[in-house]
Amino acid sequence: MVCPNRKSFTKLNFTLILLIASVDFASQTLISGEKGAYIREFNHKLTIYQQTSDIWNLTVYNAEYEENDAGEAWFFFRFYIDENLWLDEYNSTEYKVWLCQKGTAISRIYKVKGWGVLEPQNLRIKIELYRFYDGKFYLEDTICSNVTIVMILPIKHIYVFSYFAAYLVACFLLLAIYYISGLTPE
Repeated sequence: MVCPNRKSFTKLNFTLILLIASVDFASQTLISGEKGAYIREFNHKLTIYQQTSDIWNLTVYNAEYEENDAGEAWFFFRFYIDENLWLDEYNSTEYKVWLCQKGTAISRIYKVKGWGVLEPQNLRIKIELYRFYDGKFYLEDTICSNVTIVMILPIKHIYVFSYFAAYLVACFLLLAIYYISGLTPE
């Protein structure tokens, strides 16, 4: 009988323990049920022209959180574009957090002024919803979406091709006149 190598047997045990731990963690997250607060809707344009603005309408539903007897809970968003933090409401605005009472939904509207890009792009937008309670932040929900930025090219870029087309037409007319008049190359 061949005995397995002790090192490979240890690796097998360690891998098996990690696999069991990850399966147990996955089952706990599936059992946890509905989220306490989540982003119900995110309305925005999927394709935007370079210098035009866009309106983002986010609807948040607070199913179970209340921080006091009035049923109040405080939230804020963090916006990421291509995994880079773009706007953090808590650190970048005067109001820091906004109210959404237990069992209600609230819509937040954000106006995104023109996209300052130099070429067409596909951007990945990630929005995280945080709950603010007792001086701490709790990540409640995350959504992702893609936005395509389309460039508007000024007509001056087409002039080069129009001059080239005019040159070709002029050459064609000169050749046509040359052959119609009966002149032949020697």
